[in-house]
Amino acid sequence: WRVPPWAPAARREPAVVVTLPAPPLARAPRVGVKSAFLGGSDGGEGGGGGPAAPSLSVEAFALRHYLSPAGGGWGRGEHAEGGAWASLFALLVGCPPAPGRPTHLDWGTPAFYPPRAAAVEAALAAVAGGGGPAAVLAAWERRGEETRPSFLPSPWARFDGPTLASLAACVGGPGLAAILGHLARGRGGGMPDLVLWSDGGSEGGGGGGGGAPGRCLLVEVKGPRDRLSESQRAWIAALEDASVGVEVLRVVEKREAVVAKH
Repeated sequence: WRVPPWAPAARREPAVVVTLPAPPLARAPRVGVKSAFLGGSDGGEGGGGGPAAPSLSVEAFALRHYLSPAGGGWGRGEHAEGGAWASLFALLVGCPPAPGRPTHLDWGTPAFYPPRAAAVEAALAAVAGGGGPAAVLAAWERRGEETRPSFLPSPWARFDGPTLASLAACVGGPGLAAILGHLARGRGGGMPDLVLWSDGGSEGGGGGGGGAPGRCLLVEVKGPRDRLSESQRAWIAALEDASVGVEVLRVVEKREAVVAKH
């Protein structure tokens, strides 16, 4: 629960808190162990249509809610935490190693940005100007073992190029540039659990999202016995400042449940 040195705004309370009544627990609650809920026939973290699951994590339960009509009918959703954003960083920013340094051993630290500032800022300017989706697709076509950035775990298996381009378009250039800029400066820990987006097409197999195209929302999910860390507060504040949609969803047990609001 440390306070990140990069964010004095970490003390700021999130502006929006959504509450969602929990289904029955799949196991007895224990301190320090994530809640698990009975999942039902459409359980799973991919948004429905999968095989039955004996239990759902709190994130999977929240994701299922957001993909339903009651939760906004989002076209696509992932329990991604930093994964989708690391993939976008690799495709849109991915910088060469600094002279005299081992290859990208400084990734994820404040030392990564200074020696690469010019290249990073040029890439971020192109993203902010709206070039992200096309650049993602172009970089995806060039991808391969020989071009994969060595400073990131392999992100290619989970997110394909069209999916990432769709997400980039829905976040918008300025918001995406702000997120990638924070990552470049070593501010990775604490990103929201879920990313939801709809562009009016069929990118998620969810029926087009049920709303205006080009919308995106990041969600930090908290179970009945969880609380926000300071790093999570800092990321929420940073996303709000960048005008990126973000909210906290708290899954509550029946005795404290209230109607979800959207």
